[in-house]
Amino acid sequence: MTTVSTSELSDVGLVRTPVGSLVEDLQRVQKAAHKISSILDLEELIESVVDEVTRSFGCVEASVYVHDEDRGDMVLAGVRGCTAHTKGFRLKVGLEGMVGYVASTGQMRYAPDVRQDPYYISCEHSTLSEVAIPLRAGERLVGVFTASHPEVDGFPRQQLRILQALCDHVAVEGRGLRIST
Repeated sequence: MTTVSTSELSDVGLVRTPVGSLVEDLQRVQKAAHKISSILDLEELIESVVDEVTRSFGCVEASVYVHDEDRGDMVLAGVRGCTAHTKGFRLKVGLEGMVGYVASTGQMRYAPDVRQDPYYISCEHSTLSEVAIPLRAGERLVGVFTASHPEVDGFPRQQLRILQALCDHVAVEGRGLRIST
């Protein structure tokens, strides 16, 4: 029987080392940030972000909610993978879901096991972990980004940091987002 070491597998790209994984993740974020910066249409920007994150991070779904300041709601503006909610779905700030919680606190919320999170509102039954990240331009809440994963604790710390950095970039690019009522 022939044995192959992890380092040999890593050399041909079959095993990702932590450093290799980080570099690959950073390269994906850099590529996504460049693409985001080149998009002028805000709807296209949102669609691009949810598509890229869903594909790149192995997510069940990803979405962007935009803050409707006049009504105190978060409005679903872009979504991939969710069959329960469509564009225009609303959540009350501070009252409904992880999105509402994050919108009211301005802090990221990570539920490594959504079955244990009191704020989680189900979109897909296969979701086992979810992260919600505020999109802020300065002090102004622009929106909230969410991503759901099919595994418990599906987002390692480095991926959460990368998603936060990506969201910071999206918020700056999308600072003009407004909901027309």
